[in-house]
Amino acid sequence: MVTSDILVVDFVQQDEVLKLYPEAPLLSSDKAGWDGIQLQYHCHPPHQLAENYSRQHRIIIHDRSPSPPMVEEMIEHRFQKRQFGYGDVTVVPADVLKSAYWNTEYEFITLSFEARTFARHTFDLTAATDVELVPSFSKPDPLIYSLGFALKSELESSGVGSRLYINSLTAALMTHLLRHYSAQRSISRPQSGLAKRQLQQVIDFIH
Repeated sequence: MVTSDILVVDFVQQDEVLKLYPEAPLLSSDKAGWDGIQLQYHCHPPHQLAENYSRQHRIIIHDRSPSPPMVEEMIEHRFQKRQFGYGDVTVVPADVLKSAYWNTEYEFITLSFEARTFARHTFDLTAATDVELVPSFSKPDPLIYSLGFALKSELESSGVGSRLYINSLTAALMTHLLRHYSAQRSISRPQSGLAKRQLQQVIDFIH
């Protein structure tokens, strides 16, 4: 649930993205007319990212830096601190709490897309009607890294058949997310005992 005192970012609105990051993106697909997905390429100095939610699903693809950055991530009050490598990927679904801190300048891609884009591309791939994207801390994912940079290259070149190519890359991305970053949403509630999320909180507290 999104609370009113936490930054909520709509990646469709360029001015709202500037509330989140200290500088404008070096490259953006905002005016490219892409269908259902947006790309921004960023380069930022050390920065503390405010706690925030996004109205869209987002994928952060970590790229170059003078030295591998040490990054602290928070997703839904869980934390990870590690040195990022080229091609590490973070997956943050819409309305999931996120913040981060990095200690050196580095470059990264943000891919953002509406929940309906994910649903539309995966409709014919699964019989389940209640599939949802799940958050993932940064980890290597060569396929998403390759797809992200293929989208970036296409944005820079605007080659022949660009829209068809963008749609194909988007479909491949959504299929990969369905297979490796999704789960079937739980519908039923237990009649007694703790709910799954409450139980997990207890286990986390014990650890």
